[in-house]
Amino acid sequence: MSSFPVSALDRVAKLYWRKNALRRSRRAALGSFRHWDREGESALVEALNTSFDGKDVAIVGNAPNTLGRGFGPHIDAHDLVVRLNLVIPTDHASDLGQRTDFRFVGCTLLDRHRPQIEKLENTSTIITTEKNVDFYDTMNKPVTVYDRRLPQHVMRWLKPLCPEVLSGNNAGPPPRSGVVFLALLLAMAKPVNVVLYGFSQTLDDATTALHYDKGDIITYEPDDYKRNHCDPSLEIRILLALQQRGLIGIN
Repeated sequence: MSSFPVSALDRVAKLYWRKNALRRSRRAALGSFRHWDREGESALVEALNTSFDGKDVAIVGNAPNTLGRGFGPHIDAHDLVVRLNLVIPTDHASDLGQRTDFRFVGCTLLDRHRPQIEKLENTSTIITTEKNVDFYDTMNKPVTVYDRRLPQHVMRWLKPLCPEVLSGNNAGPPPRSGVVFLALLLAMAKPVNVVLYGFSQTLDDATTALHYDKGDIITYEPDDYKRNHCDPSLEIRILLALQQRGLIGIN
């Protein structure tokens, strides 16, 4: 008869599962990077390891479910704050915080985005798809680049972390920028805590967002959304499974 209480054994089992699941996820991600064999990926992995290992991280998305909830001070209290795409929180600082240490830009940038790029903070590190490299070069903005094929691989990286959700081959459009960065962070770095703000938690959240410039709430056409991204209900189930596993927190 074991002398350990069941709760203690459960905690040991969960820690063991988490360690091995993260190891399998990292192995899958490194396999993708080796296949691409690019200097950019090596720089990206090094940047993630150097900056995020051992840190308490906030990832701030653009779903309007943060408005009116006063999360700003909580967001700014994290060791690192990562923001997605181009929203600048100036008009919603009490809800979105003010700090930006990293900005993950997964959207394809067009000429209409130039005024917003000019406004972005120069103190943050920008991580973006190689599709946007020439755009940033014309604006003298240094960036860390990832291969444009990376979003197509993240479901495979997430599969060891939430096998109850990703049990098939999950072929189809990739998830949105927030889930792409989250998968990259969990696979390639060792943060001590990751908390999500402004991520879709309902299907209504998934078709609305804060406008990157004015901060107004805009609505996407569901058909346009599904043409470019995976089923939003799948993203939501992935996040809930990661939360239940203790890998992330969601606000």
